[in-house]
Amino acid sequence: MECKNCGHTFEEKFCNACGQNSSVSRLTLKSFLGELSDSIFQVNRGLFFTIRLLFLRPGYAIRAYLNGQRKYYFKPIAFVLLLSTFYFIITKIFGANTLLADAITGYRRGLESTADLTLNTAVFKFLTTWLIDNFAYTTLLLIPIVSFATFISFLGKGQII
Repeated sequence: MECKNCGHTFEEKFCNACGQNSSVSRLTLKSFLGELSDSIFQVNRGLFFTIRLLFLRPGYAIRAYLNGQRKYYFKPIAFVLLLSTFYFIITKIFGANTLLADAITGYRRGLESTADLTLNTAVFKFLTTWLIDNFAYTTLLLIPIVSFATFISFLGKGQII
């Protein structure tokens, strides 16, 4: 068989010269959407397996991933970004307030009711408004803070993971 990519002759499933698959299917809407999900989101590779294992056995899943068993797991950064995007879309569709927005609003109202004028500035109001309006970004920005707080909380309690 001759490779459609580089012209090299081969007889296996993949071209020895460039690595292209020997069976190239026709480009349809279904194959395009499959390629889109594969290349951008990689949803077909371990998303539901990772979610299920993180709910049922979170310590095992994290230890296995850190020990190098990564074939069946979804990539952590892509996992966080995908779930925060999903969270953002769901809250926008249903118009629901988030827990973070409620907490920041309550904190701001509490500060506004006090006589402390140093925290009750236009910058503080703008910042809290931005944090509420952009809660997806706020959640991502809070990940290192929450992770560090969790690390400090479990420090000295034995093995963390």
